[in-house]
Amino acid sequence: MSNDDDYHDDSSPEKVGYGRPPRHSQFKKGQPSANPKGRPPKSTQIRDMFLEEMNAMVPVKIGGKTHNMAKSRVMLRRLSNIAAEGDLRAVKEVVRLYERFQPFQVPPESQEVIDKSGEIANKVMRALDDLTRLKKAGLWPQAKSPTDDDGDGSSCADRSET
Repeated sequence: MSNDDDYHDDSSPEKVGYGRPPRHSQFKKGQPSANPKGRPPKSTQIRDMFLEEMNAMVPVKIGGKTHNMAKSRVMLRRLSNIAAEGDLRAVKEVVRLYERFQPFQVPPESQEVIDKSGEIANKVMRALDDLTRLKKAGLWPQAKSPTDDDGDGSSCADRSET
């Protein structure tokens, strides 16, 4: 007799607990399940359906040859062709898409200014580094205090009274 038979043996006292439901409520062998259809399929979201449809391949004739292309690519080709023919709404949409997906590029005349400003910034940073090293080494003169501008120890307020 196996352990399973011991568990289902009517002569032994029924053990009920976690993972051991009462015998009368257990599934019977050969009987249909409580969930005969199984787990319901995941509900399809509109986003998933849209992406699936846009990635679907369709045959397209280009130059007399048939090519399979994704619907999204066919739409972009058509939009760009219509824009090239002069349709202003299509041009506006192509420009909007181009600006959205094209990485930002600096015009050449602006690049010169950026390069020069970078050189200036590097010179300023080097000068500040030199100044910091001189101050740390004690080679840079101490700044005068606002009350001692001529070095004689008298303040501005003292001189105005004389």
